[in-house]
Amino acid sequence: MMTCKEAARLISERKDHPLSFPRSISLRFHLLMCRVCVGYKNQIELISRISSRAGEMFLGSPDGTLSADAKEKMKQRLSENE
Repeated sequence: MMTCKEAARLISERKDHPLSFPRSISLRFHLLMCRVCVGYKNQIELISRISSRAGEMFLGSPDGTLSADAKEKMKQRLSENE
């Protein structure tokens, strides 16, 4: 049976790339039985959503690229602080 430490690693890992079928099944099984890991999974998903929204709000896009408007605002603020 999977430990909570292994489950936490897989929960984080699957944000970067898909898990293999056996690992995915093992993680799902663990999450059916472990409320602590479900809470951790929910926290990771919340942090991911908040980060994505912050990227959209402050950088202009969820992928982290700056919009032309965001670049101009940064230039203005930097010149104000000189």
